[in-house]
Amino acid sequence: MFFSGCGGGGESTTHISGNIADGYLIGAKVCADANNDKVCQDSELQTTLGAKGAFTLLADAANNPIIAEVTTSTIDEDTDAVVVNAHVLSAPKGKTFI
Repeated sequence: MFFSGCGGGGESTTHISGNIADGYLIGAKVCADANNDKVCQDSELQTTLGAKGAFTLLADAANNPIIAEVTTSTIDEDTDAVVVNAHVLSAPKGKTFI
């Protein structure tokens, strides 16, 4: 798990970073699943996967499972093709690699 501090004016914000691979995925929605329903709700911390399946979320996400909503518009970086079947990937609380 990677933690980094940043901010200005005496404030500090901590982030967690990780990777999601089913082959590395690009463009899937990733969130801290605060209510454990395996769906990224608008109220939950979320981002989109970048190159090599990388993501960064605020550290509050470390208190929740991390999920990735893989859709048919998500790219499998290994094959450079879109994912054929939508699915959800998850990691337990405190883990950042799926």
